[in-house]
Amino acid sequence: MAEASKLSALLAAAEAAAPMVMRTYKFRLLPRKGQHQKLKLALDQTRDLYNAALEERIGAFRKCGETRSYIVQCGGLTELRTDPAFTQFAVAMQRWPLKKLDLAFRAFFSRVKHGEKPGFPRFRGKDRFKSFGFTDRDGWSVEGRRLRINGIGRVAMHLHRPLPSAPIACQIKQDSKGWVALLACQVPVEPIESVGHSVGLDLGITSFVAMSDGETIPGFRAGHRAQTEMRRRQRALARCKRGSRNRRKAKARLASLHAHVGNARRTFQHQLAARIVRENDLIAIEDLNVKGLARSIRARDVHDAGWTSFTQLLAEKAEKAARTLVRVDRRFTSQTCPDCGTVKPKDLSERVHRCECGLTLDRDVAAAKVILMRAVASPLSHNVGGCAVRAA
Repeated sequence: MAEASKLSALLAAAEAAAPMVMRTYKFRLLPRKGQHQKLKLALDQTRDLYNAALEERIGAFRKCGETRSYIVQCGGLTELRTDPAFTQFAVAMQRWPLKKLDLAFRAFFSRVKHGEKPGFPRFRGKDRFKSFGFTDRDGWSVEGRRLRINGIGRVAMHLHRPLPSAPIACQIKQDSKGWVALLACQVPVEPIESVGHSVGLDLGITSFVAMSDGETIPGFRAGHRAQTEMRRRQRALARCKRGSRNRRKAKARLASLHAHVGNARRTFQHQLAARIVRENDLIAIEDLNVKGLARSIRARDVHDAGWTSFTQLLAEKAEKAARTLVRVDRRFTSQTCPDCGTVKPKDLSERVHRCECGLTLDRDVAAAKVILMRAVASPLSHNVGGCAVRAA
């Protein structure tokens, strides 16, 4: 018995020492009519607190040249909670918009410091504020297949898959279909068996991904497929009188279509990213300037492709599987010959790479080979389970 307890203690210690990653799981909430009204009340109160805190910060700076920190505003919230109207919900929920505003100001000052476009925090209306959450574990808990929220009650939850561990953070979001719960859990890294294969990926529009082994994945183009129906619903919305019930219905139908397009694109990206991580030990991608490309003539196609969300999914899945993901410098990847290294400018209309050394190859596949070569040459490619950035 002593040896068994010692072994279990060692296993527990090993599990505790194992690297962990944070993952968020989304579940549909099934509130009753009264709970639905309370959820809307909680969302409205959170938005009001956010706007009031922003107004306080702006007024303090204009009148006194002072700033209101998160701690100071939390003290003001304590005084506000002496009013019975503000004691229905947990204080952790009411601190959440203050924390969100504080992070917005930190990001604003960081952009100013680095000479980027500042983007001052702005007031939020109903259409631009769709979620509320908690700053810690107080005020909410998961009880079986229900989510208990102070001031709202035990809300039924469609738990379509088990949680890997006890959630440590919670956020409630309103979407076109109702309410969802976003529960953040810590999960251990689960290394998968090495397959001895590496791949370079060149992201594009016509072919969403071109791989260094010659395979190309055609673009999914979810937004392009729904373009006709989206235009029809947008015209129907434009014809409705502002503030009318029919306008609200038309707006909901348009939002539902946008949600369908986003879900379809996300499913495609999840499946493709999981396959790439499963089949490769080393994955090399370009460090793309997506914001710059999104301001080009192909902006609609760039947004429809969703390169940023795909690379984020790829990084998350690689981290969880202890795979290596390397970002390399994007410059001249499509102009460089993967065989001899010659740099030869090409127009976008040239879709075939032809070099004086005799190599003839699809342009995107050639770029993927160059990306892989740069990643292999990078010393950071030996880091397992993370994202490495190198200007090669």
